[in-house]
Amino acid sequence: METRKRIGNILVESGIITSKTLERTLILQKRSRRRLGVLLRGMGIVTEDEVVEALAKQNNLKIIRKFADRSFPKELLDLIPAQLAMEKLIFPLKHHDRMLAIVTFDPLDRETFDQLAQITGLNICPVLASREEIIASVRKHYLIEESEIIRSQKILLIDDSPIFTQVIETALKKEN
Repeated sequence: METRKRIGNILVESGIITSKTLERTLILQKRSRRRLGVLLRGMGIVTEDEVVEALAKQNNLKIIRKFADRSFPKELLDLIPAQLAMEKLIFPLKHHDRMLAIVTFDPLDRETFDQLAQITGLNICPVLASREEIIASVRKHYLIEESEIIRSQKILLIDDSPIFTQVIETALKKEN
């Protein structure tokens, strides 16, 4: 049986980090008890996409990108409760026969996959994507009512400084 390569070794082999950086980060990882990819991302050493690519290589999984703007049938979305999709950052991608392809950032979250299999009665097939893409998909497809409520709300900002109000207005518009 072939053993899985460690994510740190994959990042070194890909030329993303050096072996010295890996050694130092592994020492920090033991102290912090955080996952290596999370630690490296937090330190600004690797990007989220680089971690996703390394996880895909490590687990022999596919990566999907730019799926948030696709349309998904309600029956598919109903297979995963909105609360679970938000908490675990997962998203249903495709249902075919007895298989449910889900998008995840954490391919090692067997507990969630087992829970989904139990809820749906389907075999779960994980596909990887960035957290940002999954969050965008969950917001767009599960939080529709909430976003409509937010859009209909108004904010009244009163201040005697036109510069301050302009800065706040610009920031609020940026956040929709």
